[in-house]
Amino acid sequence: MEAISGPPVGNQVRVDSSDIVKDSTLSKMGARDRVVRIIEVCRPPGGKLKGLKDREWDYFCTDNLLEISGEGGSEDIFVTRGHSIENYFFDSFLCCDFLKRKFSSIITSGFIVDVGENFLKIIDFSFAYSMTCKRLELIDRLDRLISPSHIEFQGEFCLSDSFRSAMLSRNIGASEVEKFYVEFASINAQFSVQDSTPQCRRWWSHGHLGEDALWACVGRVARLHGVNEKDAEAICHGFREEKHQSSAHMMAINFKEEYSPLERVIEWALD
Repeated sequence: MEAISGPPVGNQVRVDSSDIVKDSTLSKMGARDRVVRIIEVCRPPGGKLKGLKDREWDYFCTDNLLEISGEGGSEDIFVTRGHSIENYFFDSFLCCDFLKRKFSSIITSGFIVDVGENFLKIIDFSFAYSMTCKRLELIDRLDRLISPSHIEFQGEFCLSDSFRSAMLSRNIGASEVEKFYVEFASINAQFSVQDSTPQCRRWWSHGHLGEDALWACVGRVARLHGVNEKDAEAICHGFREEKHQSSAHMMAINFKEEYSPLERVIEWALD
């Protein structure tokens, strides 16, 4: 494989995505497999190199919505606590901090309070949306589709009828669309009577689709507080990289035990 080159972060540690290694042997691999292969091949003699990969739905049954005991890591590979790295950012404090700094001119304190008070319901919606996409094998086809206009809020977040048209626009058949609505309602009913907590559902939502659904719900709350449709869409779909950077920065300042295994990654890097 081609050599990795470039300046380190700080004076000791370099952090990069697997995309930094360009090699034909990796071209048909998914991101998780690329991480494993790079670690196998590229570790420098006497040097330090480890990987962090997404857990995805390893150790979680998407049929009965129950967590399975196990970690899935190895000596050389750390594994995220939940589905993806994005799940660490599914936190009301992180989201509200970003909203206050990026959209201070168009939002109110009442909006921030409303987002915080309803955040567990937002997580519930994101989880049900993720599981429905998984079960109906629509993950790729629904990426970056859901918007504030596709959600209604009457004590709980639910899909509006307009999402049907959005799905049809992605060439999803009418029968599949109806199955989606039925499955979504079924999952909502199923996990509401189980022992799994909203925090658990936070970690097992799909990283990308869960993030889409989360910010669509936040955009819906914004509309209820008088934010216009264009700005609500910006809250939902805009500034994706800034959202991640802001959340990572605030996580570093207010580090918590629930961010496992990131504390072990840091300890290893600084050793």
